[in-house]
Amino acid sequence: MALGGWPIKAGCQQTLSGIATGKEGATDYVFVLDSGNNCVFRFAPSGIAAGQWLIEAGGQPQTLPAIAACKEGGADYVFVLDGGNNRVLKFQPSGEAAGQWAVQAGGQLQTLSGIAAGKEGNADYVFLLDSRNNRVLKFTPSGMAAEQGVIDTGGQPQAPSGIAAGKEGNTDYVFVLDSGNSRVVKLDTGGRAVG
Repeated sequence: MALGGWPIKAGCQQTLSGIATGKEGATDYVFVLDSGNNCVFRFAPSGIAAGQWLIEAGGQPQTLPAIAACKEGGADYVFVLDGGNNRVLKFQPSGEAAGQWAVQAGGQLQTLSGIAAGKEGNADYVFLLDSRNNRVLKFTPSGMAAEQGVIDTGGQPQAPSGIAAGKEGNTDYVFVLDSGNSRVVKLDTGGRAVG
Protein backbone atom coordinates (compact mmCIF):
# COMPACT_ATOMS: atom_id res chain seq x y z
CA MET A 1 0.00 0.00 0.00
CA ALA A 2 1.39 3.39 -0.97
CA LEU A 3 1.64 5.98 1.77
CA GLY A 4 0.28 9.46 1.26
CA GLY A 5 1.95 12.56 2.61
CA TRP A 6 4.58 15.05 1.60
CA PRO A 7 8.31 15.61 2.05
CA ILE A 8 9.54 18.38 4.30
CA LYS A 9 11.83 20.36 2.01
CA ALA A 10 12.81 23.33 4.09
CA GLY A 11 16.54 22.93 3.55
CA CYS A 12 17.35 23.08 7.23
CA GLN A 13 15.51 20.22 8.90
CA GLN A 14 17.72 18.33 11.32
CA THR A 15 15.71 16.49 13.95
CA LEU A 16 11.98 16.30 13.36
CA SER A 17 10.60 15.52 16.81
CA GLY A 18 6.92 16.44 16.95
CA ILE A 19 3.75 17.07 14.99
CA ALA A 20 0.44 18.72 15.87
CA THR A 21 -2.69 19.89 14.13
CA GLY A 22 -4.29 23.21 14.89
CA LYS A 23 -6.10 26.21 13.50
CA GLU A 24 -5.65 29.87 12.83
CA GLY A 25 -9.19 31.17 12.66
CA ALA A 26 -11.05 28.87 10.26
CA THR A 27 -7.89 27.60 8.53
CA ASP A 28 -6.43 24.21 9.49
CA TYR A 29 -2.68 23.63 9.71
CA VAL A 30 -0.15 20.93 10.46
CA PHE A 31 2.79 22.07 12.63
CA VAL A 32 6.08 20.11 12.53
CA LEU A 33 8.73 20.67 15.20
CA ASP A 34 12.41 20.59 14.20
CA SER A 35 14.16 20.38 17.57
CA GLY A 36 17.64 20.31 16.05
CA ASN A 37 17.22 23.77 14.56
CA ASN A 38 14.71 25.18 17.07
CA CYS A 39 12.12 25.88 14.42
CA VAL A 40 8.52 25.04 13.51
CA PHE A 41 7.29 24.35 9.97
CA ARG A 42 3.66 25.12 9.14
CA PHE A 43 1.76 23.29 6.38
CA ALA A 44 -1.73 23.18 4.96
CA PRO A 45 -3.19 19.66 5.44
CA SER A 46 -2.60 19.13 1.69
CA GLY A 47 1.15 19.51 2.28
CA ILE A 48 1.61 23.02 0.90
CA ALA A 49 4.21 24.90 2.95
CA ALA A 50 2.64 27.82 4.83
CA GLY A 51 5.65 29.24 6.64
CA GLN A 52 8.15 28.50 9.36
CA TRP A 53 9.56 30.26 12.39
CA LEU A 54 12.48 30.07 14.76
CA ILE A 55 11.79 29.32 18.39
CA GLU A 56 13.25 32.33 20.14
CA ALA A 57 12.67 32.73 23.84
CA GLY A 58 14.59 34.12 26.78
CA GLY A 59 17.40 31.61 27.31
CA GLN A 60 18.44 28.99 24.78
CA PRO A 61 15.75 26.35 24.19
CA GLN A 62 16.97 22.87 25.16
CA THR A 63 15.45 19.49 24.39
CA LEU A 64 12.32 20.29 22.38
CA PRO A 65 10.54 16.93 22.27
CA ALA A 66 6.94 17.82 21.49
CA ILE A 67 4.38 20.30 20.17
CA ALA A 68 0.61 20.76 20.64
CA ALA A 69 -2.10 23.25 19.70
CA CYS A 70 -5.31 24.43 21.39
CA LYS A 71 -7.46 27.45 22.12
CA GLU A 72 -7.39 29.91 24.97
CA GLY A 73 -10.29 32.32 25.27
CA GLY A 74 -11.28 31.76 21.63
CA ALA A 75 -7.76 32.40 20.26
CA ASP A 76 -5.61 29.67 18.69
CA TYR A 77 -2.13 28.89 20.03
CA VAL A 78 0.75 26.49 19.47
CA PHE A 79 2.65 25.15 22.50
CA VAL A 80 6.22 23.81 22.37
CA LEU A 81 7.60 21.84 25.29
CA ASP A 82 11.12 22.96 26.24
CA GLY A 83 11.94 19.96 28.43
CA GLY A 84 15.53 20.97 29.12
CA ASN A 85 14.40 24.24 30.72
CA ASN A 86 11.19 22.87 32.31
CA ARG A 87 8.97 25.35 30.51
CA VAL A 88 6.28 25.62 27.87
CA LEU A 89 6.68 28.15 25.05
CA LYS A 90 3.47 29.61 23.61
CA PHE A 91 3.09 30.97 20.06
CA GLN A 92 0.41 32.33 17.80
CA PRO A 93 -0.07 30.00 14.79
CA SER A 94 1.83 32.54 12.66
CA GLY A 95 4.90 32.08 14.90
CA GLU A 96 4.72 35.25 16.96
CA ALA A 97 5.75 34.56 20.57
CA ALA A 98 2.78 34.77 22.94
CA GLY A 99 4.44 33.95 26.24
CA GLN A 100 5.96 31.11 28.20
CA TRP A 101 5.56 29.52 31.59
CA ALA A 102 7.74 27.53 33.91
CA VAL A 103 6.50 24.07 34.77
CA GLN A 104 6.26 23.88 38.53
CA ALA A 105 4.91 20.82 40.26
CA GLY A 106 5.29 19.14 43.62
CA GLY A 107 8.49 17.10 43.70
CA GLN A 108 11.41 17.41 41.32
CA LEU A 109 10.73 17.28 37.60
CA GLN A 110 12.67 14.49 35.96
CA THR A 111 12.05 14.29 32.24
CA LEU A 112 9.33 16.35 30.53
CA SER A 113 8.94 14.28 27.39
CA GLY A 114 5.49 14.96 25.95
CA ILE A 115 2.74 17.54 25.59
CA ALA A 116 -0.88 17.21 24.51
CA ALA A 117 -3.77 19.61 24.24
CA GLY A 118 -7.22 18.46 25.23
CA LYS A 119 -10.46 19.33 26.93
CA GLU A 120 -12.33 18.63 30.09
CA GLY A 121 -15.90 19.54 29.32
CA ASN A 122 -15.74 22.97 27.65
CA ALA A 123 -12.39 23.96 29.18
CA ASP A 124 -9.09 23.60 27.29
CA TYR A 125 -6.03 22.16 29.03
CA VAL A 126 -2.40 21.36 28.29
CA PHE A 127 -1.18 17.99 29.59
CA LEU A 128 2.52 17.29 30.15
CA LEU A 129 4.19 13.91 30.57
CA ASP A 130 6.83 13.80 33.33
CA SER A 131 8.04 10.37 32.26
CA ARG A 132 10.64 9.51 34.91
CA ASN A 133 8.19 10.38 37.68
CA ASN A 134 5.41 8.43 35.89
CA ARG A 135 2.96 11.30 36.11
CA VAL A 136 0.80 13.58 34.04
CA LEU A 137 0.68 17.31 34.83
CA LYS A 138 -2.36 19.38 33.83
CA PHE A 139 -2.27 23.13 33.14
CA THR A 140 -4.56 25.78 31.75
CA PRO A 141 -3.31 27.24 28.43
CA SER A 142 -2.12 30.29 30.40
CA GLY A 143 0.14 28.09 32.56
CA MET A 144 -1.84 27.75 35.79
CA ALA A 145 -1.32 24.32 37.36
CA ALA A 146 -4.66 22.54 37.50
CA GLU A 147 -3.87 19.03 38.68
CA GLN A 148 -1.37 16.22 38.55
CA GLY A 149 -1.79 12.51 38.63
CA VAL A 150 0.56 9.58 39.00
CA ILE A 151 0.20 6.98 36.26
CA ASP A 152 -1.01 4.17 38.51
CA THR A 153 -2.35 1.16 36.67
CA GLY A 154 -1.55 -1.65 39.09
CA GLY A 155 1.70 -2.34 37.23
CA GLN A 156 4.75 -0.10 37.16
CA PRO A 157 4.91 1.97 33.97
CA GLN A 158 8.20 1.48 32.14
CA ALA A 159 9.47 4.35 30.05
CA PRO A 160 6.25 6.27 29.34
CA SER A 161 7.13 8.04 26.12
CA GLY A 162 4.10 9.69 24.55
CA ILE A 163 0.88 11.47 25.49
CA ALA A 164 -2.31 12.34 23.62
CA ALA A 165 -5.75 13.65 24.55
CA GLY A 166 -9.05 12.68 23.01
CA LYS A 167 -12.68 11.72 23.49
CA GLU A 168 -14.66 8.55 23.75
CA GLY A 169 -18.32 9.43 23.32
CA ASN A 170 -18.80 12.56 25.44
CA THR A 171 -16.01 11.82 27.89
CA ASP A 172 -12.50 13.33 27.67
CA TYR A 173 -9.44 11.17 28.31
CA VAL A 174 -5.66 11.31 28.30
CA PHE A 175 -3.69 8.43 26.77
CA VAL A 176 -0.10 7.61 27.72
CA LEU A 177 2.17 5.33 25.71
CA ASP A 178 3.85 2.96 28.19
CA SER A 179 6.63 1.82 25.86
CA GLY A 180 8.37 -0.56 28.25
CA ASN A 181 5.17 -2.57 28.77
CA SER A 182 3.99 -2.26 25.13
CA ARG A 183 0.64 -0.79 26.12
CA VAL A 184 -1.47 2.35 26.12
CA VAL A 185 -2.67 3.60 29.50
CA LYS A 186 -6.05 5.39 29.52
CA LEU A 187 -6.51 8.10 32.15
CA ASP A 188 -9.30 10.46 33.06
CA THR A 189 -8.39 14.16 32.75
CA GLY A 190 -7.41 14.17 36.44
CA GLY A 191 -4.70 11.58 35.74
CA ARG A 192 -6.48 8.54 37.22
CA ALA A 193 -6.36 5.23 35.35
CA VAL A 194 -9.65 4.01 33.92
CA GLY A 195 -10.64 0.67 32.36
